[in-house]
This record gives sequence, C-alpha cells and structure tokens, in this order.
Amino acid sequence: MLVVKPEPIDLTLDSDGDDEQPVVLSPGKPHSPRVKEELSESSAALAALRQPDQSQPFPSTPATPGPPSSSNRTDTPSQYRSALFDGPTIFANQQDFFDACAANLQQQFGFEAIPSKQKPTQISTRCPKHKTDGCPFRVCAALCDSGRWAVALRSCVWTHSHPPTKTSRIAKAVVEEAKAEVAQTAPPPPASTSTTAFDQPTNVYDLIPDFPKLSDTWSSVKDAFQTFVRATVPVYGVSMHYHQTSDQGVRIRCNRNKQLFAARPGGMCPFSIFLDRKTADGRWRMRSADSNLQHSHGPVGQILNDPAWRPLVKDAEAREALGLAPLPPKKRKSAAPPVKDSSTSQAAEKEVDELDDSGASLVAEDEASAAGPAIAGPSTAIGSANDPPGLPQPGDVFPSFVAVYQAYVKAYISTWGIGVWKSFPTLGCNRARCPWMAHVEACGGGFAVNADRSRLQHDHGPHENILADPSWRPVVFNIDARAALGWGLARKKPRFSGQLPLEKSPSPALNPSPSFAPPAAQSKLRDALSHGATLGHGSPSPALDLHPSPASTDFSTELSAFLFALHPSVALLAQPLSLAGIDGLPSLIHLASLGPGLLDSFLDEVRLAHELEALRAPQQRPVSVVQWRLLAKLLKEGRVQALRA
Repeated sequence: MLVVKPEPIDLTLDSDGDDEQPVVLSPGKPHSPRVKEELSESSAALAALRQPDQSQPFPSTPATPGPPSSSNRTDTPSQYRSALFDGPTIFANQQDFFDACAANLQQQFGFEAIPSKQKPTQISTRCPKHKTDGCPFRVCAALCDSGRWAVALRSCVWTHSHPPTKTSRIAKAVVEEAKAEVAQTAPPPPASTSTTAFDQPTNVYDLIPDFPKLSDTWSSVKDAFQTFVRATVPVYGVSMHYHQTSDQGVRIRCNRNKQLFAARPGGMCPFSIFLDRKTADGRWRMRSADSNLQHSHGPVGQILNDPAWRPLVKDAEAREALGLAPLPPKKRKSAAPPVKDSSTSQAAEKEVDELDDSGASLVAEDEASAAGPAIAGPSTAIGSANDPPGLPQPGDVFPSFVAVYQAYVKAYISTWGIGVWKSFPTLGCNRARCPWMAHVEACGGGFAVNADRSRLQHDHGPHENILADPSWRPVVFNIDARAALGWGLARKKPRFSGQLPLEKSPSPALNPSPSFAPPAAQSKLRDALSHGATLGHGSPSPALDLHPSPASTDFSTELSAFLFALHPSVALLAQPLSLAGIDGLPSLIHLASLGPGLLDSFLDEVRLAHELEALRAPQQRPVSVVQWRLLAKLLKEGRVQALRA
C-alpha cells in the first residue's frame, strides 16, 4: 500500500447515493466549457483533500471520525464507526484494494468487507450486513490515469447500522474503557486473611533455624515425622504427610503437594524429605540427594496474626506431635447410601478437606468431622468381638511385610473364607466395597500394623459357603497366600510351543498318578457326599468313597460319553475328573447334585491339579479354563431343571 500525491479525480453520486461515476480528467488537452467547469470543481475538491485539517491519523480509538462527508454527519454511536483510511491512499490493482479493506474492517469491526461494485473505472466494497440489514458502510475507489486505484474518501461511508463483534478491536477498546472506569470508581477490596504472607519460594532453614539437620537420625519413622511436624507447623501453619515407598524408604511431603493447589499461586509445593535406614545401626536419616527443603509458599496469614493458631490436622501422628486431642472416628454408612435430608454434612466434610490443606479458618472439630449419623443397613459392621482368632494384634512385629500378609491370610481364610490382597504398604479385604484396610509400617527392625492409620473393621461377616460347610475354602492364586495355607503352587500353564500333542486314546492300563489326585478336592467332595449333598431340599445322599480304584479306568469311557453329550468341547475333562474320584455312576450323580458353591470349588481344585500335572507331562493335551466353566454351567442348569421337575 502506497500513499502518494493524488491525481485529479472527482466522484459524483447518483440520486440514490449508491452508484459511483468517476470522471477521469487528463490535463493538457482542450476542454469544452462544461469540462472546464468540472475541472474547476475537481481542483476545488483536490484542494480540500490536501488541507491538513480534513484528514487525521489512523484512529487508535473507535471514536475517531473519517473525512468530512454528508454521509458521516450522523448521530451514530462512536463504536458503530470504522474509518479504514485517514488520507488519500493508492493501490496498484483492484485486488490489493479489496484485500486491504477486508483486513482492516475485520480487525476494527469484526466483519470482513466484500466487493460490491466492480466497474471499469470505479470499484467499491461493503459490509457483509448490507444485503441483510441494509448497513450503509461503504469504501469507494476510482481509476487513475496511471492505471492505479485511489480511495475516494468523499464517497466513503464509515458508519454501520449494527454493533461490532465482541472480538473486534473496537469492542475490546470499549470493554477495556468500561473496566477502567469501573476500577476508578470501585472501592478497594478488603484485605483477605487467608492469603499467604510470602508468595515466593522459601527455604526451611531460612525461617526455621532449628530445623533437623542432614546428620540427624531417628529410631523410627514416626519419631522422624513428628520431629518435622513440630518444627514446621508453628512457623508455616501447614502440616505434612508421609507414605512408605519401599521397605527401606519413606517420603514426607508438604500438605500443599496436592492437585488442589496446582492452579493456585505457587502451585503444588515441591517440598519433600526422603528417609532411609541404610546406615549400619539401622536408624532412619535424611537422604539429601532425594530431598527438596524448599517450599513454594510462605507462612499462612493466620499463623502470622496469631502464633497460637493451628490448622485442622487429621493425621493421628501429626496431631500427637502437636499435642492435639485425637479426632473422633468417623461413622461409616451402610453399603446402600441413604438419601440425605440436607447438604450440611457434605459441606462440613468438604470444608475439613479444604482447611487441612490450605490453612483457612479453623472450625469446631466435632462439627467439621461429623459425617452424619450412622444408619443401620442390611449388612452390619463386624466389630472386634467377632474377629476371627489368630489376627495380628497391635504391637506384634513381623520379620517382613509378607509375613504380616500371611498372618492375615491364615486367620481370615480358615475361619471366614475371605481372602486378603496386598500392595505395599497396604493390606485390603477381597470384598470389593469392604472398608477394611491395614497399613503396615517398618517398626523396630521389623514390620507392624499401624492401628491409627488403618481401618480394621469389615462391613460383612464370614462367607456363606463356609458357614454351610466349614471345610470350604475359596480359590487362592497368590503364591504367598497358598504358602501360608500349606497349599501347592498354582503355576501358570506352559506357553504354546506351536505344535499340538496328539490326543491320547483312553487305555485300560492308564492308572491315576498319586501326585495328581488332589487330596483336598477328594476329601471335600467325599465330606459333602457323606454329609448329604442335596438337591436343594436337605435330603441326605448315601456316602461314597472317592479314592481312585481300578474300576475308575473302566468308567472313563462312559464318563467321556456323558460329557460329550453335554457338550463336545468338555469331553476332554473325563480324564482329570476320573483321576479326581469320579469313577462310577453314583459319584457322577452326586457331582451333578452339588450346590453351586461346592461345585465351583471342586472343579477349581481339579483344574489347578490338572494344570500342575500338565507341567510334569507336557504331552498331555491342554484344557482351557473356558471348558471347566462351561462344564460347571451345564451341571448347574441340569440341577435346576431337576429341581423344577
């Protein structure tokens, strides 16, 4: 875009003010009286354009008017005006003119100008709302003798009949101006007491000269944690928490190292202390290479205004270090949450979480920690009086984390029929929604359960199967758990080698392997049958000895035919079932009459024993778990049909 000396141009409008008709004058040639009169008028117009008071710099605010024109002398608000050019402007061709108009109007008003008139000697562009709303905005240009195009300011209309878009420069300027006006008249905001005194990172040794040194050691993690809490909370007004990363490592972090503070000034606090006990005496010490002793914040305002103020601390060990009374335990609700009459408990519970992290005003502990009254449900929580015998007691120290896990496994599986899972440093109940959780910590050269950080209470009782049959046991796959119960290893099946071994045909000479027959499965089925495995009405069944006998090899063909009749894919289960004690028609009838729990348990034991035997004899054809599940499903369906008949 070039701004040059304008050439003799005049532009007159038709009576409707829409069609432009430029008159191009070539000096140096004789003209008629009419042409001379038009030339004098053109010279007068050119003189008016050259006057400095008729053109002003490019507007930086939306209220700058364009050149004087009858079309511009309106009462339209200033934010409805957009003067694209403030002086005579020359363009090399039509496309440059259209592009410049579109870009300038888009920037100022939020709309892109579109071409309107494209005649040999005159062109114009308009606002896109001209056709729909009749917007009068228009930019005109005329052809010069040199072949270039000049903006005809006197024929341009800079006003609009509609407001600009919110993203335009004019609209933003109006909004900023309104905000500035409001800011000047608005009173200053009241000082907040919840903001921190320092918004810059602080080092603990700068504010706490007696903070524990790198050379200090402690006999336990609890002693170390409470030492840091006693030194930090009275100065910063923010507490700490910790978790064990391994048997020999503990990480202590600031309570502001949570996602809640990610969007706040300073972000999540990076302060952390790593403790290990790899010293010769087994004491815990700080590892400087893995610790960060710098907070992303300073003390909170409450601790500066009142040094005796303390935040609401929920960690039991931290409360003990600060000399605070223990919080009352929260009452857990039933598995089916009732409809709340109000949101008081929700608001109070949320307030506790906020206060514990951000250090806001302290509320009454009883009111803030209340989670609503406990409501009795269909499953009542089991108290300590009903706990199974043999559970680890507070203060019991075990040589390893696995030893603690095995102690709980032996106690719960033997009496309740409920398993326990482990994920260091936590133990949990196998029931998905049970709140029982044991937190194991390193203590005195061993490992013990921290009762303050644990929830040693179930929301259920023993398994229904073990109440019906005390010899019933759940299926256990964990190696450590099976070792605690004295069971063999449940190894995985060998990987497929790419070649299927040929199926061995039944042979009368095939004798059951004593190492294969699962004694637990045989005794379980034998006890169930001898005590009267029923069809659902409690009628006893005759006892049957399930020890493998030579007659079992004669029954394998009939058993295979029976399974094939159920489904062809389960016929391969004849051999493991025969070795497990299904050696005749009476035992097969009793197997089909077992209840769902006993049937699943028996088939799982037979399957595990068969997989173990497959490791010793790879030539056996593998059997899928799906086939065992299918057999259980078919037998259960047959039992239901027999009951209905």
